[in-house]
Amino acid sequence: MQQKTILFVIPSLEVGGAENQLSMVLPGLKGLGWDVTVFLTSGLGTLAAPLQKQGIRIVAPKFLFARRLIKSKILRAPFLLLSFCQLTLYLLIKRPNIVHFTLAEAYLLGGLSSLLVGQKNLIMSRRSLNYYQNKYPLLTKLEHWLHTKMHTIIANNQSTIEQLATLEHVAPQKLQLIYNGLDMQRFKVKQYNKAAIRQEYNLPNSNLTFIVIANILPYKGHATLLQALHNISSQLPADWQLLCVGKKHSYCQELEAQAIDLDIAQHVYFLGQQSAVEKLLAISDVAISCSYEEGFSNSVIEAKAAGLPIIVTNVGGNPEAVIDGETGLVIPAKDPGALSAAILEVVNNPAKTAKLATAGKQRVADNFSLQACIKNYDQLFLNTLKG
Repeated sequence: MQQKTILFVIPSLEVGGAENQLSMVLPGLKGLGWDVTVFLTSGLGTLAAPLQKQGIRIVAPKFLFARRLIKSKILRAPFLLLSFCQLTLYLLIKRPNIVHFTLAEAYLLGGLSSLLVGQKNLIMSRRSLNYYQNKYPLLTKLEHWLHTKMHTIIANNQSTIEQLATLEHVAPQKLQLIYNGLDMQRFKVKQYNKAAIRQEYNLPNSNLTFIVIANILPYKGHATLLQALHNISSQLPADWQLLCVGKKHSYCQELEAQAIDLDIAQHVYFLGQQSAVEKLLAISDVAISCSYEEGFSNSVIEAKAAGLPIIVTNVGGNPEAVIDGETGLVIPAKDPGALSAAILEVVNNPAKTAKLATAGKQRVADNFSLQACIKNYDQLFLNTLKG
C-alpha cells in the first residue's frame, strides 16, 4: 500500500480562523489513514497541545521556545531564516508525499524550501482575499511565481478563486474550492446553562445581546458597528449588549474611546480571545460580521450553526455563506446606516428572524459540515498521489 504522509506548514497554531480550521480537519484526516505532521515556522500556539494529544506530530524549531521570551521585531528575519533552514533539512530527511502550505509566511518559506530540495506534490491554501499583497510588491511577485510550481491551489470561497484566476493568473485546472467545515455538535444551544455562562464572563442579564467574533483589527469593521448601534440605541432595549470576541490588538483602545464618545460604552464588552465561542453564542441573540474584507469566515457559519440570525457585509465568502433574505441579511460594508437598518429589521420582526435563523442553521448542516470538508481534502490528496 502506498504511503500517505503529508506535512502541513503554517506559521503557528494560535487561535485564528485558518488555525482553528486546520485543528478540526487534521484529526479527521488521521482517522482516514493519513500520516500527518505540522511544521510551525514562527510560533507555537494554544492549539498545538490538543492536536498532539490526538496523535498529530508537531515540529517546531527549537528557537521558537526562546522567541517567546525575546519579542524583538529586529530578530524576526534571522528567526525566519533559521526556520527556513530547519524546514529544508526536515524535507530532505523525511520526504513527505505531499506538502501543504497555509498562510503567506508558510507559503513563501515552505514553497522555496520545497523547491530547493526537489519536493513534489505541493499544495497551497489561500484563506483570504489578496489585499495583503498591496503592501509587499516584491513578495507578491515571488508568491505569483510560486503559484506556477504548485500542484493545486485551494481557496475556501468563490471570490478568492476568481481573484487567483483573473488577477494572479493561476491556471483553472490548478484551482480547487473547499469550503470550511464545522462540527455541528459543539453548537447545540440547549446543552448550555446561560445563567452560568453569564456569571463565568461577569456579564449582567440582557434582553438583547449582539455578538461579533473577530480579532480587534480596523478592517474587521467594529468602528462601523459601534456607530450603527449608537444611531439606534434609543430604539433598542435599555439593557442591550454587544459582545466583542477576538484578540485585543492596540486598536482596541481606539474602539473603547469611540464607545465612550458615542455614549454606549456601558453596553459594549471587549472579551478578548476565547476558545469556547460556542458558549458565548449560546447567550447571544443576534450575530454580526461587519468586516471590510474577508475570506470565508468561520465565525459566520458558527453563528448560523448556533441558530442565531446573522447580519454580514457583502465581502469575500460572506454572500456564499449567507443567502440574503433567506438565511440572513447581507449589507454593504462600511455603511453604518445600512447596518442600523438591518439590526432594527432583525430585532423588530421576530417571526421573520426565526425563519432566517432556522434556514441558516440548515444551510450550514447541508453545505458546511466538518465531515464534508474532511472528505473533500481526503479526495484531493488521494488524487494528488495518483497524479
